[in-house]
Amino acid sequence: MVKRKSYDIPERPATSPPPDGPRPAGPAYGPGPGVAAGLSFAAVGVLFVLISLFTEISRPVWEALSIVKSVLGFSICAAMGWLMGLRDAPWTRAALNGLLAGGIAGVFVPVSIYVLTYAWIDQVQQYPFEHYSMQSSGSRTAREFLESSRGRQIVTETTLELAPVVATWTGLQAALLAGAAAEAGRRWRRRKRIDQLTTPRNRSISDMR
Repeated sequence: MVKRKSYDIPERPATSPPPDGPRPAGPAYGPGPGVAAGLSFAAVGVLFVLISLFTEISRPVWEALSIVKSVLGFSICAAMGWLMGLRDAPWTRAALNGLLAGGIAGVFVPVSIYVLTYAWIDQVQQYPFEHYSMQSSGSRTAREFLESSRGRQIVTETTLELAPVVATWTGLQAALLAGAAAEAGRRWRRRKRIDQLTTPRNRSISDMR
C-alpha cells in the first residue's frame, strides 16, 4: 500500500489589494452613460404622455402611473450610477452623468407633451396634466380647452416655458441618486475584492495511488 503524500500550497498573504492599474477606458468616464440613461428616462416619460393623452384612464390610475413613471425613471439613473461604481468610476463623474440624464429627460418630456398634444389634437382623449384648470375653464372637452386661447397659454406655460425648471430639478435629483449609487457600487466592489484576497487558500493535494 502506497503512503499518501500531501503538499501544502502556501497561503497568499492577506495584504492590501494590489493597485488597479490604469483605469478602464470606455463610457464609464465619458457622457455615454448619462446620454443613454437620459434617453431611457425620456422614453419612459414619453410613453406616459402617450397613455395620458390618447387613452381614457381614470384619474386615480393616471396618478398611480405618474408615480410609477418617476420611480422607474430615477431607478434608471441609480442603476447607471451603480454600474459606473462597479467600474470604479468616481462618484462625482457618476453624479455629472446623472445630472445630464435628468436634464435630458426634464427637457424632452415637457416638450413632447406640447408637441404630441397639438400635432395630434384630433386624437387627444383627455388632458390630465391640467385637470383642475380645464374644469375651472368650463370647457366640456379636452379639445375645446386646448384650442382656446387661455388653454393654449396654460399648456405653453406648463410645458415649453417650464422645461428649464423641470430639467434643473430632475437633473439634481438624478445626480444625487447616481452619485450615491456609484459610491455604494465602489464600496461593494472593494469589499468583495478584499474578501477574495483574504479567503484561505490552503489546499491539500493528494497523490493518486
